[in-house]
Amino acid sequence: MKTLGKSVFVLWLLGLSFMTFSFADLIPENSHRMKKCVMIQENPDLKDINLRAEVTWPMVQWDEKDYDIEYSTCLSKWYKFNSLKVILQKSNKNYDLWTLEPYGGYVDNTNPLVDIKSIYQVIKDKDTYNLEKIYEEHTFDNGNKKVIIDKRENKQSDVMPSMPKDYHHVSRCVMFQKNTALDDIHLKYQVHENDKIYSMEYNICLPSASWWEEPFVVLEKNNQDLEKRSINLYRTPVHSSNPLQKEKIIYQVIQENNRYALEKIYEEHTFDNGEKKVVIDKREIWDTKIFLDVKEWDVYADSIKMMKEKKIIQGYSDGEYKPSKTITRAEFTKILIAAKYSDDIINSCTKKYFSDVYTDDWYNKYICMAKKEWIIKWYPDGTFKPNKTISYAEASKIALLTLYSKDVKEGNLWYVNYINMVDEIWAHPKTINTHTQSVNRWEAAYMIALILDS
Repeated sequence: MKTLGKSVFVLWLLGLSFMTFSFADLIPENSHRMKKCVMIQENPDLKDINLRAEVTWPMVQWDEKDYDIEYSTCLSKWYKFNSLKVILQKSNKNYDLWTLEPYGGYVDNTNPLVDIKSIYQVIKDKDTYNLEKIYEEHTFDNGNKKVIIDKRENKQSDVMPSMPKDYHHVSRCVMFQKNTALDDIHLKYQVHENDKIYSMEYNICLPSASWWEEPFVVLEKNNQDLEKRSINLYRTPVHSSNPLQKEKIIYQVIQENNRYALEKIYEEHTFDNGEKKVVIDKREIWDTKIFLDVKEWDVYADSIKMMKEKKIIQGYSDGEYKPSKTITRAEFTKILIAAKYSDDIINSCTKKYFSDVYTDDWYNKYICMAKKEWIIKWYPDGTFKPNKTISYAEASKIALLTLYSKDVKEGNLWYVNYINMVDEIWAHPKTINTHTQSVNRWEAAYMIALILDS
């Protein structure tokens, strides 16, 4: 009866968790996701031990979630609320070592930290074992890295992490193709911070890097260093069942919002049977110009191009789309209505529904249609607030009500089910972190294009 009672309680707890869980609940306001990689490096003096991860849900232990730990591989506990304990096994005896936290979570936007890499190693002290942190590195939103702890041996050697059983290395060639629109930009190569800087040649593989190295590409203009970007030249081993043998990757320098960035424009995989597969190929420039400030390699460019071709969006009179500008409630409503209804139907709607929307306003006919079709509602004071920037929660609701074929019912919090549905159909822009965040014109185009395509 105790076992049965516990099982019933667990099922009730899980059911409650699933009912109350929502995408919106996971994202604190004014925050961003911080990644975290926690791994264990093999101690060559302790090769006779085996490490296992024990993953537990609060109050309940799931034995089937245990797994063998592979050295130099990021640990996982699968879900945010789980906990992970490292168990050392030797001669049929288990030693509890340490509870590790491999989940990064969200941090306030005032914190520039975006990534943490931590490396531990098993040590022996008399008759006991423990885990010691031997390396920690922080990466910030400007691309800079800072080593907090480094107790590793052979730091400046080419010693590779021990090869896991049944794995093999994959060779990687990384090169750069010149962007003819940026002839005044020159590239240099640096293996480590403060190390010697080398000139870089286009269309030639960069020198291979060791597993511990953090090479940089330095962008130079008029003999002045503009940007420094880290680049991964080392490919982690893959399982022997994976036929991948070689990777060829080509980058190009692009200009984005008065800054420079590295864009991957080509990736090709070669397999053990000699066959090749092109994974990415952006080398061909589109023959149609999107907008003066929207390039074919920009984020969400595909969505904006599709929306322009369907004549859903037009841009501004100066030929720009102004992608980073926040979008108002009137502008967002206009795009939605234009995506669904013909011009004749829209032009026929002239009624004034809101106290702050007048018949001679350019957006009145779109707001009229949205109100007529019960897509939008007024505020308690009878206004629509057309010039107020639209939040992600508001945009999710009216976009689904206008364009999505399935009904979405409101829950206790009116926005939760709409946000969850947008996430379910992969229309959630990766730059949106909270339901109250204002939507910009990039994100609006992306959401609407994906909902139209769903």
